[in-house]
Amino acid sequence: MPPFVYRFICRSASCSPKKITEKFAEKSVEKVTGNRLLAVGIAIATIACTGQPLVNNQALATDGGNVCAINESATTTSGTYSSNVDLTASLALPGNTAVDVVMTPQGAIAATNTENSAFLHWVNPTTGDISRSVEWATPISDIAFNGAGELAIASQNTLTRLDATTGQTLSQISLPNVKRVAITPDGHLGAIADKTIYLYDDNNNKVFSRLRDYTAVTDIEVFSCNGQQIVYVTSFQNARFTGLNGKRNPVQIARLEAFDTNAELLWSLFGDRPETIKQNVADTRLYRVTMGRDGYLYIAGESAGTATIFRWRGQPMSEEEQLGRTPPFLTRIDENSSLHNSGAAHLPYYARVHPTEGRLVTAQMSFPRLSNT
Repeated sequence: MPPFVYRFICRSASCSPKKITEKFAEKSVEKVTGNRLLAVGIAIATIACTGQPLVNNQALATDGGNVCAINESATTTSGTYSSNVDLTASLALPGNTAVDVVMTPQGAIAATNTENSAFLHWVNPTTGDISRSVEWATPISDIAFNGAGELAIASQNTLTRLDATTGQTLSQISLPNVKRVAITPDGHLGAIADKTIYLYDDNNNKVFSRLRDYTAVTDIEVFSCNGQQIVYVTSFQNARFTGLNGKRNPVQIARLEAFDTNAELLWSLFGDRPETIKQNVADTRLYRVTMGRDGYLYIAGESAGTATIFRWRGQPMSEEEQLGRTPPFLTRIDENSSLHNSGAAHLPYYARVHPTEGRLVTAQMSFPRLSNT
């Protein structure tokens, strides 16, 4: 199999690796085939380092990754696309499948899978130099960094805590079919196995587990501040609704949920009841959720068209919203980001969410197009 290339992209000369926060550095994974590059993975990034940043994120540095206070400057909705996507560094890594890249104060840690095992690589994102590579016994499904020196790894039937500097295994938890993992600065672990979500404390004791019986349970994040934790979960559900023409139609409905440490639901966004879909007929899915260094929660997914529940506030839709008769909540980026005549094109959706109040702060959809159109 051909190698994979992880691209670390910095959008201006003022950028530095420490300004690129975990899971928010724009990155892509590309498969090299002959003289062609075929994209096989994309980031959930909604914030990139720019000459005039919309959000003044804290660097990954000395505070142990703790984020308790929200940076209110992140509420701005102004901004433009940048045409500067020059590579900072690129390198080929061994493996059949790319997994993920996380940013640490010392650089990047990238994971790739082979047919029966995996590799972790410690990479300098400025030069592309690999300082260490560690072979993993089983394929890896997810990695996460807590900002305080600890890496969490989900691999087949095991959750592993790893020293992010030395690569030394700190502890392990047996969890069959684990696929997603999250870790907080104070050591709490969140995980998804099959369709069940789990929370563990810093001593690997299980705090709770709860089944989410949806079509797909896609990602988990844990917010920990002043000894309190909130667990966030993204998912989507296959459903059917009755259209305005009286016919029954299939639809996928995205959902974001927040749980306390008793596994009780605190709040949710989207997850609309099928009978309220009406003019919002596009399939919606949420794939990823992560905490930003500005204290806000970020979500990303896709919509099969722009007649979508993602146009609105994530709360139960009003009758005007159900029928598409009111201005959308989504922020327009430029004159080309129109919500009309998109057909069923699959469009990326991303949003900033207040982590405790459970409300959308800003939301956008991306409209990819050629630069000469």
